[in-house]
Amino acid sequence: MSTSDLKKLLGKLAHDIRGPIHNAKLNLEAAQTLAKKDGGPQQERLLKHLSLIAGELEKLQDQVKDFIKKME
Repeated sequence: MSTSDLKKLLGKLAHDIRGPIHNAKLNLEAAQTLAKKDGGPQQERLLKHLSLIAGELEKLQDQVKDFIKKME
């Protein structure tokens, strides 16, 4: 496999990873909205965990964006 072919493959992989990350973020936002409306006794803990997940998804998304920029 040539360097050019490898670069194309890795670029496609990075773009393919972006879709599921975006989908996860949308579902996470929906879960956060529902948790805020719930107001139950576990609301604060749930929102904290959802916030941690959001932060990790953001890091992953940034890494993919950086990778794509390097591939261009």
